[in-house]
Amino acid sequence: MKGEVLSEVGLHLNTADNVITAIDDVKEGAIVTYGGEQIELSEDIPFGHKIALEQFEVGDNVIKYGEVIGEVTEPVSAGAWIHTHNTESLRGRGDVSVSEGEAWCPPLIQLIATWARIYLRGHLQATVDNLAWLAYETEWSYYHR
Repeated sequence: MKGEVLSEVGLHLNTADNVITAIDDVKEGAIVTYGGEQIELSEDIPFGHKIALEQFEVGDNVIKYGEVIGEVTEPVSAGAWIHTHNTESLRGRGDVSVSEGEAWCPPLIQLIATWARIYLRGHLQATVDNLAWLAYETEWSYYHR
């Protein structure tokens, strides 16, 4: 397994990470040992969700997989649940750059992405229309011999 399980509570995937991933439903009061410190969970945290390993202030980066995946939108204490109620994702967003906080895609790439969506949608619709016509023609010819 990649990473390290901390205190049988969460998986620390990368040494740069400031969160761990709960490996089971974890109850409030559970203890995680990290960096020689004892961190007490301040709330129940569901399986697969993130647990803060440090104190976060508004705008601080959440690091998982050794990469910035989001930033906190409100203060978060060590041992708290990190999720959409207190974090905004930065991954998979074309409108925000993780490192710069500005448009991620240059205009040309945005233009190409828009063209691809329109092109593919048109071709997909043509394919669906052709399949519907083929099904209609096939059934009509079968019953009208």
